Amino acid sequence: MTNNDKVYTAIVLQGDGALGAYEYGVLKALYEKRPGFTPVAVTSISIGAVTAAVLGGAKSDPDAVREVIVIELFRMNAQVPRSLLDVLQRMVQLQYTSWLKLDKHFFDKVDSFVDLVAMLETTLPKTSPVRDDPIYKDMLTYRKINHFNVVTSTIPANLTTAADFSRSSIEARINAGYHDAVAQGIGDVDAPGLRFGVSVP
Repeated sequence: MTNNDKVYTAIVLQGDGALGAYEYGVLKALYEKRPGFTPVAVTSISIGAVTAAVLGGAKSDPDAVREVIVIELFRMNAQVPRSLLDVLQRMVQLQYTSWLKLDKHFFDKVDSFVDLVAMLETTLPKTSPVRDDPIYKDMLTYRKINHFNVVTSTIPANLTTAADFSRSSIEARINAGYHDAVAQGIGDVDAPGLRFGVSVP
């Protein structure tokens, strides 16, 4: 089990509009289940924002555990739309959903570069001119992401409309986000229910 006191966490929020209430529920559970929790970065999802989340805190304590928590509002495996309005809503959702696999691949690639630089550092001769290169020196400060964790939404389809700001739907999304985060193990960075690719019923 990872010591939660030595974890540097970046939060990647997905989606927009009224669905932010679900994300609020997840964050509420995170702060409750990890007393003293403070993220190093919070961002919305896009490849530039994900890069910022990866590097947020990367140049600090080399012994700290680094975690990225993605709140996945829209899954690839959803019900087939039944109306034209459902088709349009699903098209918007898929714009956000498709990033998740790309992000995981991106993190894995960055981690492989970090490993390569670490190997170079141990094998390069002490007099190598590469050691004086500013880019090489900068790359030595980067650290791996130890945990790429995902909280997956189980909210019903009637709560996935980003334009519904009614009090009852906002409260239902907050509660759903909170309960999903707790059920998936938000209190522990090693929780198997938070792993990328884990299906939620």
